[in-house]
Amino acid sequence: MDEILKEARAEQVSRAFARSVRNNTLAEFGAQGIRMSGLVVLARALTPSDFGSLKALVAITAIVRMSLESGIPDALIQRKHITHEHECTAWWLSCGVALVGIGAMFAAADLLARWMHMPELKDGLRLLCLPLLINSASTVSGAQLQRQFRFDALAWADVLAEAAFLSVALALVLYNQPRWSLVGGLAARFAAQGLTIWIFAGIPLGMPRMRAARDLAGFAFSVWGGRVIQAASETSDYLLIGRILGGGPLGLYGMARDLLRFIPDRLHRVAGRVTYAAFCQLQDDDEELARSYTNFFGSIARIIWPIMVCMAVTAPDLVSTAYGHQWIAAALPLRLLTAGMIAAGLTVAISSIYFAKGYPSLDIHLNGLRLILMVVAVVASRRTGLLGVVAAVSGVELVSALAAQYVCCRFTGLVARDLIAATMPGVRLAIACGLVAAAGEIAAHCWGIAGPLSLLIAGTPAAIVYLHYEGSSLIAMAGQAFGTRATAEPVRPVAGES
Repeated sequence: MDEILKEARAEQVSRAFARSVRNNTLAEFGAQGIRMSGLVVLARALTPSDFGSLKALVAITAIVRMSLESGIPDALIQRKHITHEHECTAWWLSCGVALVGIGAMFAAADLLARWMHMPELKDGLRLLCLPLLINSASTVSGAQLQRQFRFDALAWADVLAEAAFLSVALALVLYNQPRWSLVGGLAARFAAQGLTIWIFAGIPLGMPRMRAARDLAGFAFSVWGGRVIQAASETSDYLLIGRILGGGPLGLYGMARDLLRFIPDRLHRVAGRVTYAAFCQLQDDDEELARSYTNFFGSIARIIWPIMVCMAVTAPDLVSTAYGHQWIAAALPLRLLTAGMIAAGLTVAISSIYFAKGYPSLDIHLNGLRLILMVVAVVASRRTGLLGVVAAVSGVELVSALAAQYVCCRFTGLVARDLIAATMPGVRLAIACGLVAAAGEIAAHCWGIAGPLSLLIAGTPAAIVYLHYEGSSLIAMAGQAFGTRATAEPVRPVAGES
């Protein structure tokens, strides 16, 4: 009987996971279609220094947002059973923390701008305070949606946020306010996302209770510490490069990194953030959890590795086609970053394992290691210029990703050779696609062809090779996701389960 219940539970989680992936996929197509079309226009209207300032703002606000938002919503998702008291208490706590943190950011704006040697950051940070407050106050509502597997609502929030960013940024460019275009768009993105989540989930109404706060505190504090260190780790390269090398090099580095991170970040939003809710449902079944992670890891490798290798091969044509010839200097940094980003892309679901098992503190150690290595690498290589710094950053990404996978294996009982075996189809596919793309790139340049046409000549045969080997898998995944009837009902325990 227990085996039947276990299989029914796993099947129920699988169906909910598939529906959530479907909803996130549709949202990502919409949101990224809006984002990429906007970047194509904005990259031609603005300079690398403008985007460097944007990257600095994003890095600083990422640390602030992690400090304000992490912990409490994650504790709500992780708990098997929550009450209305938990939700109300979590909302009041998150609002209080947000008010304190954003007030501190407003007061420190001038100091941060002077430390970064970017005076324009002062006004930008202060403009973002109110939108950040709205966004931070919606995190508990977002956690409610995740518990219920209502990722369609979160998907709408993402799409509308990107539409708001693009609309405001382009409007400010058209009205001859390029200095405010990117920061204005960022403010609109934060506000639109928070307001949309409120509309779908509402606000928990009620007074906070001390016993509910105690229930959430232990797990929430561990997550908070890990996420703050994670935010510092993930943004340290942007902040250090901006301060040491300036806004122009930071803009080039940010554009190259964003192109390589595009696919892993989309996978994280499409499937990676669903793994947390799904793995929490399997937290008491180590065997099923390990099997699910291995399958997910192999699927991610077959997507990430071929695409990133082809991006590195076609980097000059890719950058110039996407953003204009003035960004061609980002091509070599992109190639240098590829090895590290490929490894980092496979860590999409690492945190979901630790959190589901109730050990978020492992994130503190892993991200702390990455932060230390990143600071040492960037500072030690600063005299070598942007290319030397980029090579050092790529090495840190590789080492950090290997350490994370090793800890995951030790923690879950997985064997490293199982993950290696799951990766090999992706490696073989990456080699095949990369060779075909390289042949097409060489042929195009021999014929004197460059730009979009060269990218087409190199990319089309690679896409055909990829579809030849992975077409059936993609069709099966789409069938599972889109063949299941969508529903807003949360995943509930099967009959007989306590």
